[in-house]
Amino acid sequence: MRIVLSVLAVVVSVSAVACGDKSLGTTTPTSQPFSDPLWTMVVSPASVTMPVGDSVQLHTTVNTKVGLAVTDSIIWATPDTAVAEVSATGVVRARAKGSAVIIATDARIPAAQGAAEVVVNTK
Repeated sequence: MRIVLSVLAVVVSVSAVACGDKSLGTTTPTSQPFSDPLWTMVVSPASVTMPVGDSVQLHTTVNTKVGLAVTDSIIWATPDTAVAEVSATGVVRARAKGSAVIIATDARIPAAQGAAEVVVNTK
């Protein structure tokens, strides 16, 4: 019961802020979605071309709105496993000619995502 009440209190507080409740410090109600993200992720290199059989290490930088960089809990994935595979540490290996998108997601902040494009050609 205590957990439900705590969650309800948070929802009520967030709703009041989103609706422009002056008692919580906001003075202007807004109907626009929040356009300044709390988290941004940059994957580098953002694009890479390589021959079949080669590998490349991808890196991420996650920045919060307050400037903190967090990069120790990245989950790497690709839906294009026939073209390229990615390891748990961000190493991409080219498997076949084509293109693949490699997606990085921060495990603690699922909204923080980034991507890199891999183009694989023949040697």
